[in-house]
Amino acid sequence: MGVTSEWMGDAFEEGFYDAIGKELVKSASILRRELSLALAKSGKSPPPSPKGSDIPYNRTGHLAGSWHASPTASRSGGKFTAVVHTNVMYALYLVKRTGSGRRDYMKENLYWYQKSVAMIKKRLDPDRLIKVATGRFRI
Repeated sequence: MGVTSEWMGDAFEEGFYDAIGKELVKSASILRRELSLALAKSGKSPPPSPKGSDIPYNRTGHLAGSWHASPTASRSGGKFTAVVHTNVMYALYLVKRTGSGRRDYMKENLYWYQKSVAMIKKRLDPDRLIKVATGRFRI
């Protein structure tokens, strides 16, 4: 009785890269959704946030709904990129504000940010990616 094994390294590599791209697109969608929710739930401005307040205020309701995630990830060598973007020209000013009485929505200690990072890390877990990539080889 003999056992034959076929090396499918190239197919695995292709499957692994496909899995990374798909999961990265889903991760970008998670970030887009959670950022939109954080902005939509915040108060509207004016008035500005009280000095030292953790209660966020934003200047426009349009900003929350203006975020989009790319439908595909791009790859250059070993670097993968998925994009989250908006058509609001002053979005960076509203999302990443610092100074007295202003709220930085991308601050790492915010609940929505920590929750988003945890969901993204879970989605991009190497063991999970390998399982997705090898799924096509199961008998």
